[in-house]
Amino acid sequence: DQLLPYNYTLMFENATQGLPLMRPLMYADDRPEMREEMSAYLWGDAILVAPVTTPGAEEQRVPLPAGSVWIDYHTGQRQPGGPTITVPVTLDDIPVFVRAGSFVPMLEPIPHTGLYDGRSIQLHYYADPTVTHSTGQWYDDDGTSFDAYTAGHYERIRFRSSHAEGGPLVLELAGEGNPYPGRPAERSIQLVIHGLTRPPGSLELDGQRVERKPGSPLKWDAGTQRLTLPLTWSGQPRTVVISDPFSR
Repeated sequence: DQLLPYNYTLMFENATQGLPLMRPLMYADDRPEMREEMSAYLWGDAILVAPVTTPGAEEQRVPLPAGSVWIDYHTGQRQPGGPTITVPVTLDDIPVFVRAGSFVPMLEPIPHTGLYDGRSIQLHYYADPTVTHSTGQWYDDDGTSFDAYTAGHYERIRFRSSHAEGGPLVLELAGEGNPYPGRPAERSIQLVIHGLTRPPGSLELDGQRVERKPGSPLKWDAGTQRLTLPLTWSGQPRTVVISDPFSR
């Protein structure tokens, strides 16, 4: 249920572009060996899953598509793509990796999908110094109409990242769509940025500096290397600028 906003967006892409939700690894890596690789698959563009099919297995091979860095969803460890790695597995989890540069809209856990209304989400961004630019999106509509998109009863928030070596990390949000019954006038977005190597030197939201101090909404978790910033969305573009995101 936490991936419901991400999955709903994948279904929108399936309906409008024909893109499957489950995709072979050759969608990300056209090397000949990837055309026959069946031990893992992509879930959308951002997530790689390597299911464990051997009873009692304690480790699992994971082929990582070349051309991207992959972030272990469970540990946050980064792995350059290209080689096939072996990771330990338990009954509690299976290997899941997120492509660096991905935007993954998520929810706090909910009892059932009927409670999903899009008023509050977490937007996870997986930062990495190798990613100079990336894009993503979140699609939401009235949840009932079969023709919501063609009738214009939807909202789509597009995400964009940009980063040049030595420069700031810039994250931009821009929307499209029309009012529809039940569309929230304001959405709450918890922006969670993974993969920074240090607290930001400074952070600006729409040109205004946000201080990291007691009582501030800006939070840094050194253990997980996550930066969290809550923001509201009312349809207007929003821009986050983070200085020195990868300095050591």
